[in-house]
Amino acid sequence: KMALAEVRRQLTQEFSIDLRWPILLELKVPPAQGWKAAVYNPDGSMARHTVVDFKGTPAHQVWIRPGLTRARFKSLVAHELVHAFQREANFLNENLSLREGMARWVEFHFLKGSSEAERLLKLKHYTFGRSIEAILEYESRSGRPATLTWLRSQA
Repeated sequence: KMALAEVRRQLTQEFSIDLRWPILLELKVPPAQGWKAAVYNPDGSMARHTVVDFKGTPAHQVWIRPGLTRARFKSLVAHELVHAFQREANFLNENLSLREGMARWVEFHFLKGSSEAERLLKLKHYTFGRSIEAILEYESRSGRPATLTWLRSQA
């Protein structure tokens, strides 16, 4: 719970991401999503987000694989909470590349300076690799607030 609170605070302060719906965080291996997802995204088995009904209101269900380092845990929680925010704010629904790229971009900033952050930049698949590069390039030219505005303006 402390790590979740830290992640939420950092998301709000650094990325203007604030969630309204409840978050149900479980430490367990996420349910399988199919072999194609595992081939294209081996990290997909480490964390997952979905929306569930919680006492008549929508809530974010987040599964995180147990046994991760604190830094990796927090970066994956941040990644999944970006997807939660995208769902709440109803943007990037049709653009898988930017949707995943935004989540990877935030994850990268949570891991910045580590070998894990560098690994994110080496992903070659378009959806999981090139989009984070494009977002980081936009951020270096325009700054983080403009990058957030640009991402939120995308369909």
